[in-house]
Amino acid sequence: MISKLYAIEESGSTVFGLVFSVALGMIKNSVGSKIVLATDGLANLGVGALDEGDSNGPRFYEMAGRLCKENGVIANVIGIRGTNLNMNLIGKLADITQGDTDIVDPLKIVEKFFVYS
Repeated sequence: MISKLYAIEESGSTVFGLVFSVALGMIKNSVGSKIVLATDGLANLGVGALDEGDSNGPRFYEMAGRLCKENGVIANVIGIRGTNLNMNLIGKLADITQGDTDIVDPLKIVEKFFVYS
C-alpha cells in the first residue's frame, strides 16, 4: 500500500464526492467502519463539487455525513497542506460522524493513514 501511495501523481480534477459515495456504498452495512479520504485539492467535479457555483455542493457534505452517522460509519478527512481545499465544508463529514480532520505536510501523509485506520 505504501509503494502505491508514493506512486500516486496529481493530475486534473478532484471528484471527492463520487469517491466518498462509492466508499460509503461499499461499507454502509458495516457498523463501526471508517472511511479515510485524503485530498490534495478542491472538490471540483461531479457530486459535491465546490467550485461550480452549485449550491448543492456544500449540502452534499452535510447529507453524506448524516448518512454515515445513520449507518454507524466514521469519516476521517485528510487534506494536504499548501493545496487549494475547503476543509470547512469537506470537514463536515468528519464533524457529523465524530471522525477526525487533519491538514498534513505531504511528506507525512503516510503516517496519518496508520493513525486513522
